Amino acid sequence: MTTLTIDYKKAIGRIEDEGIYKEIACAFAEHIPTYIAQLEAALICKDAELATRTAHSIKSNCATVGCETLRLAFYDMEKLGQQKNINASLVLLKELRPKILLLQEQLLEITASLEG
Repeated sequence: MTTLTIDYKKAIGRIEDEGIYKEIACAFAEHIPTYIAQLEAALICKDAELATRTAHSIKSNCATVGCETLRLAFYDMEKLGQQKNINASLVLLKELRPKILLLQEQLLEITASLEG
């Protein structure tokens, strides 16, 4: 089974509250499908500004929950949006979709194991 590295213990240390981490991670996990749909729609409509903002939001949330791999990938997506490179963004989104959905699954597992 493929997994992503999520350094949630380090993320909890930065936030300094396991309960708050759990709330943030749950909210992000629940909104991942919406973020991906919004990003895809922005790219299809060639709205580079919305694509950039959405990629930035995903990137920030990935950083907050401790997933550096996807933080870096969505940083790349954000930069592509700033460059208005829609085609490259669509290719990258196709590559990232299964990974971000895997992140969603793993976050739900992690948060279920936390007491806070």
